[in-house]
Amino acid sequence: MRILFAPMEGLTGYTFRNVHHRLYDGVSEYFTPFLAIRQTRKWKTREIKDIDPINNQGITVVPQLLTNNADDFIWAARNLAAMGYAEVNLNLGCPSATVVTKHKGAGFLEDPDALDIFFEKIFEELSDEISISVKTRLGFSHASEMTGLLRIFNRYPIKRLIVHPRVREDYYTGPIDLDAFQMVLENSVNPVVYNGEINSVEDYQEIIRDFPHLNEIMIGRGLICHPDLAERIFGINTDSEATQRFFTFHDSLLAEYLNDMQEPDNCLQKMKDLWNFLTCDFPDRARELKKIKKARSLDEYRLAVQFLQ
Repeated sequence: MRILFAPMEGLTGYTFRNVHHRLYDGVSEYFTPFLAIRQTRKWKTREIKDIDPINNQGITVVPQLLTNNADDFIWAARNLAAMGYAEVNLNLGCPSATVVTKHKGAGFLEDPDALDIFFEKIFEELSDEISISVKTRLGFSHASEMTGLLRIFNRYPIKRLIVHPRVREDYYTGPIDLDAFQMVLENSVNPVVYNGEINSVEDYQEIIRDFPHLNEIMIGRGLICHPDLAERIFGINTDSEATQRFFTFHDSLLAEYLNDMQEPDNCLQKMKDLWNFLTCDFPDRARELKKIKKARSLDEYRLAVQFLQ
């Protein structure tokens, strides 16, 4: 079994990846937050830094692209191949309204014919240059859409089809459709990866019980909530110093953000955003967690975190 770290915009950039990889085992590959390709075909400075091989040394990283334009995808993939990347991932899963209204992310699933044309062009152009994987939902409004989408996916040599078993209309709530995922497993000619709602060892064990032939799973929120979740799954480093190691992770991340951003207020907001997920490991510490979220300066923030230890 291999565990892939799903991307989350604003949280899992290269700073987070490096600190996590340095302190925790079990993750085989990290996917970048999506790179949006603009008309100018120029990435933002933060995006350039995120994919710069210098900032990702010793880590297997897969850049994720967000576009519905085949020429733009080809341009970006070739640039990434020139940097040394062996794989790019197409985002067909983002449910954000600002993305979907542009017919990108999960919005692209609404137009299967256009998606087929898109695939035909990018695979024809790039088949000898770089591997292409896809991260998708079951459809836009109904899981039944996956039957037609899978016929399209099966026409192309997709390195791996990463499936989040919800439709766009579900966003990240509601039940996972495991029956639809089973249909994908049984009918996909390409390798299939499971993604969705693995937040504990028990969640992982249930998925493996239901789908014992899976070779890879992708975890996002679960690994942000519990940075050592991959270790727990594999039964490694399950020591009594897990809490101490968590705060080493926290302190290292804070130091790296300060060094990178050099703006205390930006760093403070970054850490507070992260605590929207890190609270999972502290279910009975509401009072201390509230102080973290209310901190107005880094000094207040550090003091609040100390109260939590």
